[in-house]
Order: sequence, then structure tokens, then C-alpha cells
Amino acid sequence: MRLALAGLLAFGLAAHSADATKPLEIKITARRFTFTPKEIIVPKGQKVRLLLTALDVNHGFAMDAFKIRTKIEAGAEEPTVVEITPDK
Repeated sequence: MRLALAGLLAFGLAAHSADATKPLEIKITARRFTFTPKEIIVPKGQKVRLLLTALDVNHGFAMDAFKIRTKIEAGAEEPTVVEITPDK
């Protein structure tokens, strides 16, 4: 299943098993109307920690399927952290 994230980033959620006890950390960079990487694939049930960084200006980040909306502050010392465990 693919879910649109702020219209720019997509998650493909694979159905295979994984070690759900340790979060999988993924660095995502926002810049000029795009996110890098543009797509990531994680297994259903795998804890995921997204480390979000804005390189130019503040950006919004949304994952409607998981009821997540946050702001990524440009120039922040630490990344914005979003944690999810996909159930789809």
C-alpha cells in the first residue's frame, strides 16, 4: 500500500516480518518542494524513527494515514523526530 506524505514523499509498506523492537532510523531532508529520499519502504510492524531536516526554509510534514502533522524548522540544531509503527 502506498501513502502520500505531503504530496511529495511516499511510503511503500512491505508485508514481510522484521525486528520490531529496535526502531529503523531514516534521515529525510526537505528542500525546495521535495523530500530526499522521495520514497522509502519499511515492513509492516517495524518501528520507524524519521529524522527530518530542512535545508532552506521551514517545511510542513504530514502523514494523514497516521494522523501526523509537524513542522520541520530550517537550521534547527537537532532534526525533527517522528516515530511510527506502520500497521498497513
